Amino acid sequence: MIKEFRYGKRVREERKRRGWTQEHLATVAGIAPRTVARIEKDEVQGLESLMAIAGAFGVEIKDMSQTVQIAESKPLRSLMVRRAEDLRVCLNRAHDSGLHRTLILPMRRDIEERVEELTEAIFSDIQYMSPDETDILNSWIASVRDSVEELQARGFAIFTIQDCREGFIGEPGRKKFIENWTTGYYLVILEHSCFSVGGAIHRFSEACGDGVVALHGWLRQEQDGTELILRLFANELMINSAETASVEFCQACFPNGPTGECLTEDYLQKITGISKQQIESLLHSLSERKPHLVRPEQRLRMRSCTPS
Repeated sequence: MIKEFRYGKRVREERKRRGWTQEHLATVAGIAPRTVARIEKDEVQGLESLMAIAGAFGVEIKDMSQTVQIAESKPLRSLMVRRAEDLRVCLNRAHDSGLHRTLILPMRRDIEERVEELTEAIFSDIQYMSPDETDILNSWIASVRDSVEELQARGFAIFTIQDCREGFIGEPGRKKFIENWTTGYYLVILEHSCFSVGGAIHRFSEACGDGVVALHGWLRQEQDGTELILRLFANELMINSAETASVEFCQACFPNGPTGECLTEDYLQKITGISKQQIESLLHSLSERKPHLVRPEQRLRMRSCTPS
C-alpha cells in the first residue's frame, strides 16, 4: 500500500467555502486558471503553485494536504494457451476472479457461433476452480481438452493475462482491504491476429511487456476510469495504411519491420494454409493479369526473406 499526499479536494473545498471561482483564486494567487483546475483534479502538484494557493488562502501547505492510500499492483504475467494443461498454470497464477471474452472480427455466422460455444464450454466453470483442489482441477482440464484442441484446429488461440494487486472489495463504507487479489483475463483470438491500443500495434505475445500492459489497460478501463480504443486485425496483412499513419509498429513484436514480416513465405503459408508453390503460382498469375499490383522486386524479396 502506497501513501500519497494530494491537494485537489481540500483546495476545491476551501475555494468553495469562500465562494470563490477558479478564476478568482487564480487572480489572487497569481497563477493561471487552468493551473487551478488541474490542481483540483490532482493532475499537477507543483510546489510553487501550491505555495501560491496556500498564500491566497492564508494557510500552510500541510493544511491543504490529504493522505490517500493507493493500492499497488504486481508485475503482470501472460501466457498463450497452447494446450489444455496450460490452463493449470493460469489458475495457479490467478484464481480469485476471472474474465473471458472473444476478440474476433466478424466472420461466417456458423464459425462465430461455434467459437462462442467452445468458449462457453471451456470457461463456464472456471470460477469454481481452485489450484488447491487438484482432483477437481484435473477433471476440469480433461473435460475442456477437446474444446481447446478444436479451437486451435479452427485457427483460434487463447491469450491470457494474470493480474495480482492490492485492492478494496465490498460496498462503499464496508470495503475490505485485500493484499493479493488475483484476476485472470482469458481472450479467445484469431491465431495470427494483431491489435493496436495506446499508439502502437502489437501481436498477442507474452514476450512483449508493453503489449501486455497496453492490452491490460484496455481490459481494465472501466475499473480505472480510463478510455482506450482497441483495434483488431486478423493478421499483419490486414493492417491498413490509415491505421499505420497514426500509430507505430512495436519493435519487440515486429523486429524486422512490418514489410519484412508480412512478405516471408513462412508467414504467408501460416496465415493462408497454402503451400509455397501455390503462393508463387498465385503471385505469378496476379502479376500477369495486374502487373502493377505485384512488382518483380516484391516477388524477389518474398523469396529471399527469412522468418524472424
